[in-house]
Amino acid sequence: MTQQAPSTTTLLQPYVTNLLDPSANTHAMVTGIIGDQPSLYAKSPSIWNAAFADLSIDATYLSFDVSSAQLPGLVNALRECRAYVGGNVTVPHKLAVMDLLDQVDPLAVQIGAVNTIRRTHDGRLVGYNTDASGAVKSLMMPSPWQPEPFMEALLGKSVLLIGAGGAGRAAAFALARELGSDGRLYVANRSLAHGSQLADQVSAVYGNAQAAEENVPREVLADVDLVINSSTKGQSGLRHLGDGMVTCLEPYSALAPAAPAVLVEAKYPDHTSIYDAWYRASASDIKRNLAASDEAMLHVRSQTRFFDMVYAPLETPMLLQARLKGHATVNGKGMNIMQAVDAFVSIVLEDYFKSKGWNEQQSFEVVQKSMAAAW
Repeated sequence: MTQQAPSTTTLLQPYVTNLLDPSANTHAMVTGIIGDQPSLYAKSPSIWNAAFADLSIDATYLSFDVSSAQLPGLVNALRECRAYVGGNVTVPHKLAVMDLLDQVDPLAVQIGAVNTIRRTHDGRLVGYNTDASGAVKSLMMPSPWQPEPFMEALLGKSVLLIGAGGAGRAAAFALARELGSDGRLYVANRSLAHGSQLADQVSAVYGNAQAAEENVPREVLADVDLVINSSTKGQSGLRHLGDGMVTCLEPYSALAPAAPAVLVEAKYPDHTSIYDAWYRASASDIKRNLAASDEAMLHVRSQTRFFDMVYAPLETPMLLQARLKGHATVNGKGMNIMQAVDAFVSIVLEDYFKSKGWNEQQSFEVVQKSMAAAW
Protein backbone atom coordinates (compact mmCIF):
# COMPACT_ATOMS: atom_id res chain seq x y z
CA MET A 1 0.00 0.00 0.00
CA THR A 2 1.39 3.40 -1.04
CA GLN A 3 2.01 5.70 1.90
CA GLN A 4 0.34 9.11 1.55
CA ALA A 5 2.72 12.07 1.54
CA PRO A 6 2.51 14.37 4.58
CA SER A 7 0.38 17.47 4.08
CA THR A 8 1.91 20.92 3.56
CA THR A 9 1.08 22.14 7.04
CA THR A 10 2.26 18.89 8.67
CA LEU A 11 5.66 19.32 7.05
CA LEU A 12 6.11 23.04 7.60
CA GLN A 13 4.29 24.00 10.82
CA PRO A 14 6.99 22.65 13.20
CA TYR A 15 9.50 25.20 11.90
CA VAL A 16 7.41 28.40 11.88
CA THR A 17 5.95 30.41 14.74
CA ASN A 18 2.81 31.65 12.95
CA LEU A 19 -0.18 29.38 12.40
CA LEU A 20 -0.36 28.15 8.80
CA ASP A 21 -3.75 28.16 7.10
CA PRO A 22 -4.91 24.52 6.75
CA SER A 23 -6.51 25.39 3.40
CA ALA A 24 -2.95 25.29 2.01
CA ASN A 25 -3.32 21.51 1.99
CA THR A 26 -6.02 21.73 -0.70
CA HIS A 27 -3.99 23.63 -3.32
CA ALA A 28 -1.96 22.10 -6.12
CA MET A 29 0.84 24.63 -5.62
CA VAL A 30 2.16 26.35 -2.50
CA THR A 31 4.40 29.41 -2.40
CA GLY A 32 5.42 31.69 0.46
CA ILE A 33 7.74 34.22 2.03
CA ILE A 34 10.48 33.30 4.51
CA GLY A 35 11.42 35.95 7.09
CA ASP A 36 11.51 36.74 10.79
CA GLN A 37 7.88 37.91 10.97
CA PRO A 38 6.48 38.44 7.46
CA SER A 39 3.00 37.51 8.70
CA LEU A 40 2.92 40.88 10.50
CA TYR A 41 4.10 43.21 7.73
CA ALA A 42 4.67 41.54 4.34
CA LYS A 43 2.47 42.60 1.44
CA SER A 44 3.54 39.62 -0.64
CA PRO A 45 0.78 37.24 0.55
CA SER A 46 -2.01 39.64 -0.40
CA ILE A 47 -0.66 40.52 -3.83
CA TRP A 48 0.43 37.02 -4.82
CA ASN A 49 -2.87 35.51 -3.70
CA ALA A 50 -4.77 38.20 -5.60
CA ALA A 51 -2.86 37.30 -8.76
CA PHE A 52 -3.57 33.60 -8.22
CA ALA A 53 -7.29 34.37 -7.87
CA ASP A 54 -7.43 36.72 -10.87
CA LEU A 55 -5.64 34.23 -13.11
CA SER A 56 -7.53 31.19 -11.71
CA ILE A 57 -4.30 29.47 -10.65
CA ASP A 58 -4.72 26.68 -8.09
CA ALA A 59 -2.07 28.00 -5.68
CA THR A 60 -1.69 29.84 -2.39
CA TYR A 61 0.99 32.04 -0.84
CA LEU A 62 1.86 31.72 2.85
CA SER A 63 3.95 33.60 5.39
CA PHE A 64 6.72 31.64 7.10
CA ASP A 65 7.79 33.34 10.36
CA VAL A 66 11.02 31.52 11.17
CA SER A 67 14.00 32.08 13.45
CA SER A 68 17.59 31.73 12.28
CA ALA A 69 17.88 28.54 14.29
CA GLN A 70 14.88 26.95 12.56
CA LEU A 71 15.73 28.19 9.04
CA PRO A 72 17.67 25.04 7.99
CA GLY A 73 14.79 22.82 9.11
CA LEU A 74 12.24 24.89 7.20
CA VAL A 75 14.30 24.84 4.00
CA ASN A 76 14.63 21.06 4.21
CA ALA A 77 10.89 20.73 4.81
CA LEU A 78 10.16 22.93 1.78
CA ARG A 79 12.42 20.70 -0.30
CA GLU A 80 10.34 17.70 0.80
CA CYS A 81 7.01 19.46 0.22
CA ARG A 82 5.77 18.33 -3.20
CA ALA A 83 3.32 21.23 -3.49
CA TYR A 84 5.99 23.88 -2.88
CA VAL A 85 7.07 25.52 -6.15
CA GLY A 86 9.02 28.46 -4.72
CA GLY A 87 8.59 31.88 -3.22
CA ASN A 88 10.44 34.70 -1.54
CA VAL A 89 12.97 35.39 1.22
CA THR A 90 13.09 38.59 3.25
CA VAL A 91 15.07 39.99 6.19
CA PRO A 92 17.01 38.67 7.98
CA HIS A 93 17.47 35.45 5.99
CA LYS A 94 18.48 36.62 2.49
CA LEU A 95 22.15 35.81 3.04
CA ALA A 96 21.86 32.83 5.39
CA VAL A 97 19.49 30.94 3.08
CA MET A 98 22.10 30.79 0.30
CA ASP A 99 24.11 28.04 2.01
CA LEU A 100 20.96 25.96 2.46
CA LEU A 101 19.94 25.86 -1.21
CA ASP A 102 21.02 23.38 -3.88
CA GLN A 103 22.06 26.06 -6.36
CA VAL A 104 22.29 29.86 -6.53
CA ASP A 105 21.97 31.95 -9.70
CA PRO A 106 25.24 33.78 -10.65
CA LEU A 107 23.68 37.24 -10.24
CA ALA A 108 22.52 36.36 -6.72
CA VAL A 109 26.03 35.09 -5.97
CA GLN A 110 27.50 38.41 -7.10
CA ILE A 111 24.97 40.32 -5.00
CA GLY A 112 25.45 37.97 -2.09
CA ALA A 113 21.75 37.59 -1.29
CA VAL A 114 18.73 35.56 -2.36
CA ASN A 115 15.17 36.90 -2.29
CA THR A 116 13.49 34.33 -4.55
CA ILE A 117 13.49 30.53 -4.56
CA ARG A 118 12.39 28.17 -7.30
CA ARG A 119 11.80 24.46 -6.82
CA THR A 120 12.84 22.53 -9.91
CA HIS A 121 11.09 19.47 -11.33
CA ASP A 122 13.62 17.19 -9.63
CA GLY A 123 13.07 18.83 -6.23
CA ARG A 124 16.15 21.06 -6.05
CA LEU A 125 15.85 24.55 -4.57
CA VAL A 126 17.51 27.29 -6.62
CA GLY A 127 18.03 30.84 -5.35
CA TYR A 128 17.67 34.07 -7.34
CA ASN A 129 17.60 37.80 -6.65
CA THR A 130 14.92 40.12 -8.06
CA ASP A 131 15.61 42.99 -5.65
CA ALA A 132 18.11 44.41 -8.15
CA SER A 133 15.69 44.51 -11.08
CA GLY A 134 12.83 45.60 -8.82
CA ALA A 135 14.75 48.61 -7.51
CA VAL A 136 15.73 49.92 -10.92
CA LYS A 137 12.37 49.20 -12.55
CA SER A 138 10.48 50.95 -9.74
CA LEU A 139 12.57 54.08 -10.34
CA MET A 140 12.70 54.06 -14.12
CA MET A 141 9.45 52.53 -15.37
CA PRO A 142 5.91 53.93 -15.44
CA SER A 143 3.32 51.71 -13.82
CA PRO A 144 -0.36 51.57 -12.80
CA TRP A 145 0.54 53.32 -9.52
CA GLN A 146 3.15 55.69 -10.96
CA PRO A 147 2.21 57.04 -14.44
CA GLU A 148 5.53 58.89 -14.80
CA PRO A 149 8.95 57.42 -13.95
CA PHE A 150 10.30 58.65 -10.61
CA MET A 151 13.71 59.20 -12.21
CA GLU A 152 14.07 60.31 -15.82
CA ALA A 153 17.60 58.92 -15.93
CA LEU A 154 20.28 57.42 -13.71
CA LEU A 155 23.23 57.65 -16.09
CA GLY A 156 25.84 60.02 -14.67
CA LYS A 157 23.91 60.69 -11.45
CA SER A 158 25.21 60.60 -7.87
CA VAL A 159 23.34 58.31 -5.46
CA LEU A 160 23.58 57.82 -1.70
CA LEU A 161 22.64 54.28 -0.73
CA ILE A 162 22.01 53.73 2.99
CA GLY A 163 22.44 50.12 4.10
CA ALA A 164 24.64 47.27 2.87
CA GLY A 165 22.48 44.26 3.72
CA GLY A 166 20.70 41.98 1.25
CA ALA A 167 18.53 44.60 -0.46
CA GLY A 168 21.35 47.13 -0.31
CA ARG A 169 23.80 44.79 -2.02
CA ALA A 170 21.30 44.08 -4.78
CA ALA A 171 20.61 47.77 -5.30
CA ALA A 172 24.30 48.68 -5.23
CA PHE A 173 25.24 46.45 -8.16
CA ALA A 174 22.12 47.35 -10.15
CA LEU A 175 22.52 51.09 -9.56
CA ALA A 176 26.25 51.15 -10.27
CA ARG A 177 25.59 49.55 -13.63
CA GLU A 178 22.95 52.17 -14.47
CA LEU A 179 25.01 55.13 -13.20
CA GLY A 180 27.87 54.41 -15.57
CA SER A 181 31.48 55.52 -15.31
CA ASP A 182 30.54 59.20 -14.87
CA GLY A 183 28.15 58.46 -12.00
CA ARG A 184 28.93 58.01 -8.32
CA LEU A 185 27.49 55.60 -5.75
CA TYR A 186 28.07 56.37 -2.07
CA VAL A 187 27.43 53.46 0.31
CA ALA A 188 26.70 54.49 3.92
CA ASN A 189 26.31 51.75 6.50
CA ARG A 190 26.25 51.35 10.29
CA SER A 191 29.45 49.33 9.96
CA LEU A 192 31.89 51.36 7.88
CA ALA A 193 33.95 48.21 7.26
CA HIS A 194 30.90 46.41 5.85
CA GLY A 195 29.96 49.42 3.72
CA SER A 196 33.55 49.73 2.47
CA GLN A 197 33.62 46.06 1.56
CA LEU A 198 30.47 46.42 -0.55
CA ALA A 199 31.73 49.62 -2.21
CA ASP A 200 35.01 47.91 -3.07
CA GLN A 201 33.21 44.91 -4.55
CA VAL A 202 30.99 47.14 -6.66
CA SER A 203 33.92 49.27 -7.80
CA ALA A 204 35.82 46.16 -8.83
CA VAL A 205 33.09 45.66 -11.42
CA TYR A 206 31.89 49.17 -12.25
CA GLY A 207 34.55 51.53 -10.82
CA ASN A 208 32.12 54.12 -9.45
CA ALA A 209 31.40 53.33 -5.78
CA GLN A 210 32.87 54.54 -2.49
CA ALA A 211 31.98 54.17 1.18
CA ALA A 212 30.63 56.93 3.42
CA GLU A 213 30.19 57.23 7.18
CA GLU A 214 26.76 56.40 8.61
CA ASN A 215 26.68 60.01 9.79
CA VAL A 216 26.86 61.10 6.15
CA PRO A 217 29.31 63.97 5.48
CA ARG A 218 27.80 67.27 4.35
CA GLU A 219 29.75 67.26 1.11
CA VAL A 220 28.20 63.91 0.16
CA LEU A 221 24.68 65.10 1.03
CA ALA A 222 25.21 68.20 -1.12
CA ASP A 223 26.40 66.11 -4.08
CA VAL A 224 23.72 63.48 -4.49
CA ASP A 225 20.75 63.43 -6.86
CA LEU A 226 19.03 60.51 -5.14
CA VAL A 227 18.98 59.15 -1.58
CA ILE A 228 17.96 55.51 -1.14
CA ASN A 229 17.31 53.73 2.16
CA SER A 230 17.79 49.98 1.96
CA SER A 231 18.22 49.52 5.72
CA THR A 232 15.46 48.55 8.17
CA LYS A 233 15.44 51.98 9.84
CA GLY A 234 11.86 53.18 9.73
CA GLN A 235 10.33 49.71 9.24
CA SER A 236 7.32 48.89 11.38
CA GLY A 237 7.22 46.19 14.03
CA LEU A 238 9.57 44.63 16.53
CA ARG A 239 12.94 43.37 15.30
CA HIS A 240 13.91 39.96 16.70
CA LEU A 241 17.68 39.85 17.13
CA GLY A 242 18.09 36.29 18.34
CA ASP A 243 18.58 34.89 21.84
CA GLY A 244 15.19 36.34 22.82
CA MET A 245 16.27 39.96 22.30
CA VAL A 246 14.04 42.51 20.53
CA THR A 247 14.19 46.13 19.45
CA CYS A 248 12.37 48.49 17.09
CA LEU A 249 13.50 50.87 14.33
CA GLU A 250 10.16 52.29 13.22
CA PRO A 251 10.54 55.82 14.68
CA TYR A 252 14.02 56.30 13.20
CA SER A 253 15.12 58.18 10.10
CA ALA A 254 17.61 56.37 7.90
CA LEU A 255 19.51 59.61 7.36
CA ALA A 256 21.13 59.48 10.82
CA PRO A 257 22.62 56.84 13.15
CA ALA A 258 20.31 54.89 15.48
CA ALA A 259 21.03 53.16 18.79
CA PRO A 260 17.66 51.90 20.03
CA ALA A 261 17.25 50.02 23.30
CA VAL A 262 17.38 46.22 23.14
CA LEU A 263 15.07 44.28 25.48
CA VAL A 264 14.64 40.70 26.63
CA GLU A 265 11.26 39.77 25.15
CA ALA A 266 10.46 37.13 27.78
CA LYS A 267 10.39 39.75 30.53
CA TYR A 268 7.20 41.31 29.13
CA PRO A 269 3.75 39.68 29.03
CA ASP A 270 2.62 41.22 25.72
CA HIS A 271 3.57 43.57 22.90
CA THR A 272 1.95 46.54 24.58
CA SER A 273 4.24 46.30 27.58
CA ILE A 274 7.28 45.65 25.36
CA TYR A 275 6.60 48.74 23.26
CA ASP A 276 6.01 50.87 26.36
CA ALA A 277 9.29 49.80 27.96
CA TRP A 278 11.18 50.04 24.69
CA TYR A 279 9.92 53.53 23.90
CA ARG A 280 10.75 54.85 27.36
CA ALA A 281 14.27 53.45 27.07
CA SER A 282 14.75 54.72 23.50
CA ALA A 283 13.01 58.13 23.64
CA SER A 284 16.18 60.20 23.98
CA ASP A 285 17.90 58.32 21.15
CA ILE A 286 14.87 58.75 18.88
CA LYS A 287 14.94 62.50 19.49
CA ARG A 288 18.66 62.60 18.77
CA ASN A 289 18.22 60.63 15.55
CA LEU A 290 15.39 62.84 14.24
CA ALA A 291 17.26 66.02 15.13
CA ALA A 292 20.37 64.78 13.33
CA SER A 293 18.29 63.80 10.32
CA ASP A 294 16.67 67.24 10.25
CA GLU A 295 20.13 68.82 10.30
CA ALA A 296 21.29 66.54 7.48
CA MET A 297 18.26 67.50 5.36
CA LEU A 298 19.41 71.12 5.41
CA HIS A 299 22.48 70.16 3.38
CA VAL A 300 20.58 68.27 0.67
CA ARG A 301 19.86 70.10 -2.57
CA SER A 302 16.19 70.89 -3.26
CA GLN A 303 16.13 68.78 -6.45
CA THR A 304 17.41 65.65 -4.68
CA ARG A 305 14.88 62.81 -4.59
CA PHE A 306 14.29 60.27 -1.81
CA PHE A 307 13.47 56.59 -2.21
CA ASP A 308 12.84 54.37 0.84
CA MET A 309 12.64 50.63 0.22
CA VAL A 310 10.55 50.29 3.39
CA TYR A 311 6.83 49.98 2.60
CA ALA A 312 5.41 49.42 6.09
CA PRO A 313 4.69 52.15 7.01
CA LEU A 314 4.18 53.82 3.63
CA GLU A 315 5.87 56.99 4.87
CA THR A 316 8.93 56.52 7.04
CA PRO A 317 10.39 59.31 9.21
CA MET A 318 13.01 60.00 6.50
CA LEU A 319 10.37 60.34 3.79
CA LEU A 320 8.22 62.54 6.04
CA GLN A 321 11.08 64.94 6.68
CA ALA A 322 12.05 64.96 3.00
CA ARG A 323 8.47 65.60 1.86
CA LEU A 324 8.02 68.44 4.33
CA LYS A 325 11.23 70.00 2.98
CA GLY A 326 9.80 69.85 -0.54
CA HIS A 327 11.64 66.84 -1.95
CA ALA A 328 10.03 64.30 -4.27
CA THR A 329 9.65 60.99 -2.41
CA VAL A 330 8.66 57.41 -3.12
CA ASN A 331 8.32 54.41 -0.80
CA GLY A 332 9.06 50.73 -1.32
CA LYS A 333 5.63 49.85 -2.70
CA GLY A 334 6.70 50.03 -6.33
CA MET A 335 9.89 48.06 -5.77
CA ASN A 336 8.04 45.42 -3.81
CA ILE A 337 5.48 44.99 -6.58
CA MET A 338 8.07 45.04 -9.37
CA GLN A 339 10.28 42.42 -7.75
CA ALA A 340 7.20 40.35 -6.91
CA VAL A 341 6.00 40.41 -10.53
CA ASP A 342 9.48 39.49 -11.73
CA ALA A 343 9.69 36.58 -9.27
CA PHE A 344 6.12 35.44 -10.06
CA VAL A 345 6.41 35.53 -13.84
CA SER A 346 10.08 34.92 -14.64
CA ILE A 347 11.09 32.46 -11.92
CA VAL A 348 8.57 30.72 -9.67
CA LEU A 349 5.75 30.24 -12.21
CA GLU A 350 7.78 30.49 -15.42
CA ASP A 351 6.90 26.93 -16.45
CA TYR A 352 3.21 27.53 -15.76
CA PHE A 353 3.03 30.54 -18.06
CA LYS A 354 5.00 28.74 -20.78
CA SER A 355 2.55 25.83 -20.58
CA LYS A 356 -0.28 28.32 -21.16
CA GLY A 357 1.47 29.79 -24.20
CA TRP A 358 1.92 33.26 -22.66
CA ASN A 359 5.02 35.29 -23.48
CA GLU A 360 6.91 37.07 -20.69
CA GLN A 361 5.71 40.59 -21.55
CA GLN A 362 2.06 39.53 -21.63
CA SER A 363 2.44 37.68 -18.33
CA PHE A 364 4.28 40.61 -16.73
CA GLU A 365 1.59 43.14 -17.67
CA VAL A 366 -1.30 40.97 -16.45
CA VAL A 367 0.34 40.10 -13.14
CA GLN A 368 1.55 43.67 -12.55
CA LYS A 369 -2.00 45.00 -13.02
CA SER A 370 -3.42 42.40 -10.66
CA MET A 371 -0.83 42.96 -7.93
CA ALA A 372 -1.08 46.76 -8.17
CA ALA A 373 -4.86 46.60 -7.78
CA ALA A 374 -4.54 44.37 -4.71
CA TRP A 375 -1.99 46.56 -2.91
